[in-house]
Amino acid sequence: MINSPQPPEWVGANFDYEGSTLALRARPGVDTEEHEKRFPHLPTLTHQLEQVRADGTPEPEYNQSLAEFDDAVHDTLKLSGRGLVMIVETFGGKRSYYACVAESEFAEQWAEQVSGRFSECCVSAEIDCDQAWNFYRQYRREYQW
Repeated sequence: MINSPQPPEWVGANFDYEGSTLALRARPGVDTEEHEKRFPHLPTLTHQLEQVRADGTPEPEYNQSLAEFDDAVHDTLKLSGRGLVMIVETFGGKRSYYACVAESEFAEQWAEQVSGRFSECCVSAEIDCDQAWNFYRQYRREYQW
């Protein structure tokens, strides 16, 4: 039996979009049948970055200082078993975490938990019900991972 290689957990690339840099990280293996059934909703947690360069990307030292925040955004969902971050987009001075979750109500809780731990970060959340996988597939087509 031949084992097919597992996709990497994350892939990333930078793109020129509207004259600025769009930095994208995506989970290529997240779109499983199990996840699609279990996590239909699309919450977006957006972090307004404080220290950005002219192209809208964060200053390198500042970006490194956000590692704990980034881990918390991911872990709050993953450890709860209620969802996963599937795409992270940095553009125009903002970093948006697109996730798939089981319950639409969890989007607000996700944002509250993260912003409660990192009150110095300006965080907002939105939810689109039943749109997680359409959104994911659209991004996959557009950016081809």
